[in-house]
Amino acid sequence: MTAQLLAERAAAPGHCVQPREELARLLALAAHGDTEAFAEFYDRTCATTYHLALATCGDPDRAADLVQTLYVSAWVRAGHHAASGLSPVAWLLADALRSARSAAAGQRGRG
Repeated sequence: MTAQLLAERAAAPGHCVQPREELARLLALAAHGDTEAFAEFYDRTCATTYHLALATCGDPDRAADLVQTLYVSAWVRAGHHAASGLSPVAWLLADALRSARSAAAGQRGRG
């Protein structure tokens, strides 16, 4: 998804945190290969994730790239969520924040 589409989705009405139990259920299904459940998880969380990535790295295109990378990683690691003890959003955003900070530090090092 492009930076512009993520920004539009983030600004859309209804952008809010989803119920923890439902997101956990979607991740559990995704851990067993349910692509539709993961797509629903993405739809419910991508705006929040994009906001954090953008606020941290400051560049819309870089934030969109970070979000894409984050969700690829989340798909691969969905089975690890339950053991983390975190809410699904906290689990996802912890990785988003770590990735965005790393990217921002890398850009400062090159600049």
